[in-house]
Amino acid sequence: IRPGEKLHEVMCPIDESHLTVEFKKYFLIKPTILFSDRKTNFLKNKFGEKGKMVPKNFEYNSKTNTKFLSIKDIKKGASVGYDMAWTAEKDTKIGIIGIGYGDGFPYVHNPLNVSINNKTFQTVGRINMDAITIDLDGDESIKIGDWVELWGFNTDLTSFSSEFESISYRLLTNISGRVDKNYLE
Repeated sequence: IRPGEKLHEVMCPIDESHLTVEFKKYFLIKPTILFSDRKTNFLKNKFGEKGKMVPKNFEYNSKTNTKFLSIKDIKKGASVGYDMAWTAEKDTKIGIIGIGYGDGFPYVHNPLNVSINNKTFQTVGRINMDAITIDLDGDESIKIGDWVELWGFNTDLTSFSSEFESISYRLLTNISGRVDKNYLE
């Protein structure tokens, strides 16, 4: 489990919190049965990093994962997305957000505009089931945890939905139950 991933299930259930170890970039759930007499220290990984047991009743799931944007350096010639549909023409940074066609976002491979901190960027590669990749074009101001707007109050949904040969009604009604919704009066 890495920052930025949005998995739509409980990854560390409450009833296994007594077995869950937190490391800097991931969690480890210790096995309940060992098939060897070897003593394994699950609190230390092979790089010498020490983990710590999580608190009682800890749970990690898509609702408790608050880091919706991961940022990765991509070298010229590297590819991302299903079928490696996009290849970097230069060294760049990409952002990865934890939403995709499994959440009701259209499955497209054409670049779409998204907004991060009131700046416009384009998606790259195909939309994945649980992830969308965005070319940050080397913008150093974008940070992990920044809000990414796929569409909002200022979006013309009719024009936006026509980019993937759909209608605004379908765009809104296809949003799955995996996505939290807030209704305004």
